[in-house]
Amino acid sequence: MNRRLLLLLLACVALACAPDDGFDAAPLWQIDPQPTHTLRRGLGPILEFSHAEGDRALYAVRPLWSRYADPAQPVILHDVLWPLFMMRTTDELHQQLALLGIYRRRLVPADGSGQRQTWLFPLYFQGRTQEHQGYWALFPLGGKVCDFFGFDAIRFWAFPVYLTADKGATHSRHILWPCYARVQGPTVEKHRLFPFYGYARRAGQWDNRFILWPFILYGWTLDPAKPGRAFALFPLYGQIDFRNLATGKEIHQRTYLWPFFTTMRTESATRRNLPWPFIQLADNYPQPGDHRRYVWPFWGVDRNSEKHDTFILWPLFRHRVERSMTGTVDRWYMLPFYWNFGFAPTPAARTPANDFHQIWPLVSWENGPDDTRRVRTLALWPLRTWPAIDRNYAPFWTFYEYRAGTGQSQHDLLWGLWQFRRADERVTRCSLFPLWSLRRDAGGSTRRWDLLTGLVGHERTPQGNRLRLLWFFRF
Repeated sequence: MNRRLLLLLLACVALACAPDDGFDAAPLWQIDPQPTHTLRRGLGPILEFSHAEGDRALYAVRPLWSRYADPAQPVILHDVLWPLFMMRTTDELHQQLALLGIYRRRLVPADGSGQRQTWLFPLYFQGRTQEHQGYWALFPLGGKVCDFFGFDAIRFWAFPVYLTADKGATHSRHILWPCYARVQGPTVEKHRLFPFYGYARRAGQWDNRFILWPFILYGWTLDPAKPGRAFALFPLYGQIDFRNLATGKEIHQRTYLWPFFTTMRTESATRRNLPWPFIQLADNYPQPGDHRRYVWPFWGVDRNSEKHDTFILWPLFRHRVERSMTGTVDRWYMLPFYWNFGFAPTPAARTPANDFHQIWPLVSWENGPDDTRRVRTLALWPLRTWPAIDRNYAPFWTFYEYRAGTGQSQHDLLWGLWQFRRADERVTRCSLFPLWSLRRDAGGSTRRWDLLTGLVGHERTPQGNRLRLLWFFRF
């Protein structure tokens, strides 16, 4: 008999004799009901269909396609040959992005209106604003683009010949961009004939100008209570002098051969680059208590009320601690081999604690909320785990995985070829496909073992014991 036909026949027999609580022929195919989800996977890391509590689900045909749904967010994520194409869908937002420059975004508010954007960047733009105004543009010929990089609307014809842009009540006009520009708004006015002359003025705050940009730059403040002036003859010399009459604060800065040599002093702070970026010294800048000492790239420390950053032989070793309202992030790495990320939340924060370590490219381990733990090897992604990488690529190099938490632990080798699971100090699964498998429920009332996927097997239940021979025959 043909070997392929025999293998197919044996697979059909195994499926027909599969128990009601699942089927195990991993890494070829597995149906595994677990307390928190049901896992279906096959062909090693290629196929995965997982349903978890609350209808959270992952479908993947790696590396071609994956779909992840989480009603708790709520969000649905689609990836096609990630990062070639990505789609994100929520109740109010449909967003698509492709590396070829295709971008689509649609807002879906409750009243049925919404914003639509379809871009083939940077050639074609089409969409509709929230005010139901349609627009389109074909670059560089002409058209109109709305909600583009912070601007409400941009109109252009034969770019760079003519362009206008609106941002709130501020309107700008450009001819032969960037040569000529005129910007007018309630508080701002700009005029530029590049590179010969230009000015930018914000009412009551400052007035900046240039001549033969970038060689001559100068400006002054427009607030009588905060007099100040600035001048630069690029790159030879620059100076800034500023004074706040209400607080008595003064700033005096000098730059020589920018950006290499800079000195800055106030009544309580100093900053010096001698030269930048190799020697950087700062005290009480920009806030009292801030401190910086850099002898780059050999050693450096930067400390303030929100962070403490240290490096040795940059960028090989770095340690950074950041504090915020939600908690403290502590991370350090020794490139390219070791990476650590730790998060300790404040008592009022909802984000759980997390501790992640990685010895690249061998192993990574993570301690999560509720005493959960995860170990994986190999770990080819050089940074902290990323959800998109986990969904689409990490299973290809995850030869071994260990999970533990809430009184349970499980081991998985070569996509299920060997599995070992324990719950409440009791072994509930142990298998080495296709030689042997053992399964029992958490209470121990039901136990089943099989040789050669059921050629010989035994099952013990509260109703009695049964012996199985040749998959079909039970005694």
